[in-house]
Amino acid sequence: MRWTSVSKDRNFTGDDNYSENLSEYVIAYLHLGFGVSSNLTPAFRSYGVGTLDKRVRPYEIDATNVKAIADAHCSIRSAANAGVKVGHELSELRKGNFKNAQASGGTRASCPSECVFSDNKCVARF
Repeated sequence: MRWTSVSKDRNFTGDDNYSENLSEYVIAYLHLGFGVSSNLTPAFRSYGVGTLDKRVRPYEIDATNVKAIADAHCSIRSAANAGVKVGHELSELRKGNFKNAQASGGTRASCPSECVFSDNKCVARF
């Protein structure tokens, strides 16, 4: 990932921790890594993600964005595993443009284990 791009903050130094986009990416990949079957974004909110650190401005994380990021990952991995070129989609995901990162061409067999094949596409389990 290009965290500077994902953060949408051109002055990002790595010490910044107030980007909604960065938090949503981290939460999406935690969902994938833990193999959860429901969106746990509300739990992250209730434990203070976006509001607990008083040194930064409060921000809101969006469960829809978390799901879209994970779905983009799944679609890209599935399409790539099926031999489809996904350079553009992968670049968009790495730049923080997850809404423009959906790949097509994946199959049930090419869908990675952290994802599920549903409605003829590879998506996140949650």
